Amino acid sequence: MSDNVKGAAFGILSAVCYGLNPLFGLPLYRMGFSTPSVLFYRFLFAILMLTAVMVVNKKTFRLPGTHLLPMAVAGILLAGSCLSLFLAFRFMDAGIASTIIFVYPAMVAVIMWLCFKEKLSVFTLVCIVAALSGVGILSGGGGNVSVTGVACVLISALTYAVYIVMLRKSRLRLMESETVTLYALICGLPLFFILTGCGAELNLLTRWQEWGAAAGLALFTAFFSFLFMAKAVRYIGATKTAVLGAMEPTTALLIGVMVFGEKLTFAMGCGCVLIIAAIIAIVCKKE
Repeated sequence: MSDNVKGAAFGILSAVCYGLNPLFGLPLYRMGFSTPSVLFYRFLFAILMLTAVMVVNKKTFRLPGTHLLPMAVAGILLAGSCLSLFLAFRFMDAGIASTIIFVYPAMVAVIMWLCFKEKLSVFTLVCIVAALSGVGILSGGGGNVSVTGVACVLISALTYAVYIVMLRKSRLRLMESETVTLYALICGLPLFFILTGCGAELNLLTRWQEWGAAAGLALFTAFFSFLFMAKAVRYIGATKTAVLGAMEPTTALLIGVMVFGEKLTFAMGCGCVLIIAAIIAIVCKKE
């Protein structure tokens, strides 16, 4: 199997898994859990799962000293992206939030252009403008949308874009995907612990429904999603991995509509199509 096929498969799987955030996160919200508590369990359980898998498969836990700083930055970026997205869920429909975040591939392209001198053509600029226009249409297309929610999603998209670029361009590219993912989760976990008042305001898991939702959130949206994304970046690069994220908003939007009864309007559908088409066009043009 070629690297392109492997990378595409990992990228699609990562996006689908990440799109399951509303399926497991919203029930925890409805059970009274705070955003920091939800994400604390998400990262903690994912760390335990990944550690167990690495031990069984005899993967290395070695983290060179020169990698400490970029690893810490990557972990904070990942945690910040997750926090911003889950905060957005409190202000707007999860399906819409998970669609708007798909502007992050455009952000990846801009970062690569500004910081690494990768060519950014007029065609790419037009596609980026189209993607952002799709965000505007989506935001005003009905459903539960707010300025605060959109701002949170855009912050989430930007931090996630920087995280993806770091995996490709920093020293972290030399590490195993499992090792990078594990330490990113470990470096991000303290943020949520601090936000729970160092544990004083942490919601405890007491019912099996709570344990199940927390475990599902960690398994699919953190363990599988972040691991598959790191593998995809290694095989096909940051931009191609980003475009495969088209499966993420599609998954989340369907879950929001089918499971949680969120509203889907014609304008919202047009916004989704415009965002996805613009980002796919960017990658197709670069091929």
